[in-house]
Amino acid sequence: MYYFKNNATGLWSVPVTGGAEVAVPELNGIRNTRSWGVIERGIFFHSKEDTSPQTIRFFSFVTRRITPFVTV
Repeated sequence: MYYFKNNATGLWSVPVTGGAEVAVPELNGIRNTRSWGVIERGIFFHSKEDTSPQTIRFFSFVTRRITPFVTV
């Protein structure tokens, strides 16, 4: 399970079956995210810090990299 914590930067995860929460290090600087979604291959997200044009980015679970997905 993935989530944002109040007063903390970055995205956090915890196993659905229970266990310790951990920060996702590649997404440590992410704040004020407008919207995001988790799929089997990774996480799409859009940050409030983005200026025009807006960019939706993708974090891949396989490569552990963030890449631009679409800019509008």
